[in-house]
Amino acid sequence: MELWLKVTADEYELPMAVADSCPELAAMLGIDRSTIFRSAKKYEKKGRGGKRRYIYRRINVDGDIEDWLKEEDDVPEKKHIEKDHEGKL
Repeated sequence: MELWLKVTADEYELPMAVADSCPELAAMLGIDRSTIFRSAKKYEKKGRGGKRRYIYRRINVDGDIEDWLKEEDDVPEKKHIEKDHEGKL
């Protein structure tokens, strides 16, 4: 499965918009799909995008979201650690 994203151009790359296809993302943002496609290709070749405020990315998501959710459920819960009255463990 492939996702198309508009993300912030900092080290966090926070998602601003997410779609299942390039044309769908273009329609959401009201821009031409070739703009998104060229920007995503440029990012794949050169990496992070200079002085831009945002970048477009295409990512491949392997597997199914239900598999991912199942893996999250399999994580053991963290043990609660009680502190004594002095704040020591």
